[in-house]
This record gives sequence, C-alpha cells and structure tokens, in this order.
Amino acid sequence: MLGRAPGRPDSRPAALDGSALRARPSVLGSRVEVDSGTVSEWVEIAVRVDGDRADDVAAEVAPNGAQLRDGEVVFWVAPDERDSALAATRAAVGAFGLTPSDVTARPAAPESEWRDAWKRYFKVHRVTRRLVIVPSWETYAPAGDDIVLHLDPGQAFGTGTHASTQLCLDALEQLEPVDRFLDLGTGSGILSIAAAKLWPSASGIATDIDPLAVQASSENCVRNEVADRVECSDRALSSIDEQFPLILANIQAPVHLALRDEMIPRVAPNGALVLSGLLSEQVDEVARCFADAGMVLDRITRSERDPEWSAAHLRGRA
Repeated sequence: MLGRAPGRPDSRPAALDGSALRARPSVLGSRVEVDSGTVSEWVEIAVRVDGDRADDVAAEVAPNGAQLRDGEVVFWVAPDERDSALAATRAAVGAFGLTPSDVTARPAAPESEWRDAWKRYFKVHRVTRRLVIVPSWETYAPAGDDIVLHLDPGQAFGTGTHASTQLCLDALEQLEPVDRFLDLGTGSGILSIAAAKLWPSASGIATDIDPLAVQASSENCVRNEVADRVECSDRALSSIDEQFPLILANIQAPVHLALRDEMIPRVAPNGALVLSGLLSEQVDEVARCFADAGMVLDRITRSERDPEWSAAHLRGRA
C-alpha cells in the first residue's frame, strides 16, 4: 500500500473518543482570532466506512492524511475547499461500494473543545523502559532512571502513543549515543526531545512542513529545557548541508520514497537511519528501495503493541 497519503501517523486528538490514529494532516487551514480565543478554522470531511476498508478509503480520499474515528475516516480542509473536497470524495468512494450519502462535511470543533476532550484521553504514559510521556496538565514523580518527556501536542501531531512513534522511541533507547541527530517530520518534537534528554551532549535539527508543528515542537523543547540544543524549523531537507550520525524519519511510505535521494547523502558513514510510519505490508519494499540506493539494512522491527506498523533500521556504508 505504498500509495498511502503522505504525512505522519500521529494525528490531532481522536475526536473525542480516543480512537486509534492512522495518519496525520499536513497544513490544515488557518487560525483565526475571535473573542473566545484562538480556534481552528477547518472543515471536516467524514466518510462512514467499516474498519476493514477504512485504511484503503483513507489512502484514496485524503491527500494529506486522515484520522479514523467512530467508524469514520475524517480529514480536514480549508473552508474555501469544502465544496470541491466534498464533491471529489463523494465521487471517489463509489470504488469502495459506498454512496455519496456516506460522505458529509461539518465544521471542525474549536480548539478549546478538542483540547479539553484531548485531556481526558492523553495521560501519563510509559513508552519504553526509561521514557515516560507526561502531558503538560499532568504530574508525575520519576522513579529510578526514568526520563520524563513533558509534552503538549497543541495543534501539532505526535503524542508518543502511536505504534510508529513508539518504534522510534524504542530505537532511541537502544542506540549508542550520538552527538548530532536529524528528526524529519518532527510533529510535537517528541523524538528530538527524547534524543536530547537521553544524550545530554547531543544536539539536533527537528523539521516539519507544518508551521503548527514547528510552533508546538519549539514550545515543547522549551518545556523540556532542551531548546538550546534542538533547532525546530520548517527547513527543507535539501537546505540542510550536513551529515548526521542519526536520522529519524517517522513519516509515511510515499514521503520516505520521495525523500530517499535527499536523505541518504545526509547519513554519516556508519550512521543510523530509522524509517518509521510504515505499515508492515510496506516496510520490506521501502527498506529494499533504500538498500538499492546504497544503505545497509540492519533489521526490520514490528510493533508488539500494534503489529500493523513496522520500522526499518538502516545504516550508511563506511
């Protein structure tokens, strides 16, 4: 399923029910100021679909990623794109045995509403033996050699609870320390923050095309006291003229493939490249494409929490 929409697997809050997330939107419309505070001016396009077909429907109708929620595939568009997106989606779902009435459009919930709902489901969460994610509204007393990651996703993406993010965090905990790292598609900044806190002498670059993610990751780096060592930006990979002993890329298969020829030259000799955000049915093909271009495949890991997701671990040649 290498045609799946680009983006990160982690997404904005799971509508108010905490359901599993499968993809993330990219830049989702604008933010406007109103008397009650900042809200998200997005329109949701929702497709009613059973679980067996949901991933395929999402890949077809959501060009920038989607969320699975309450038996629906949901994605977001700007208000001026509502009618065209609704029409295009209704035309596309027939291939899956769905009808136009299965597709609806509605205003997205204001930020204040989904923030409150988010807090009901996003709690303290141990993601590896040492790494513990603590939302900004929760408290936690570390034990032993715990490393606490203080996190507020805001309107960005990456809570650490998705299997693809946890595969990256597991890899970080097992890797030898490095002095520099690159985090592609950083979302909330969780992977860069974890690397910086695991390795106090390390520094890195956290990039994302989404300005909301850059803002959230910057704020989370400040919250975790690593802002002096992590540069959060929307810099294109092509503009980064450096080789890194570690690159983390938790993005979807088409983006991995599109960025392959830019990623590989930025992996230092014998450096590690962790490719996550991959469905298990995709990972072999993506890993082969990188190996064909000169990388060495060390191993493929499948999530124990959700075997639907896997990661490829590669390294640069000496």
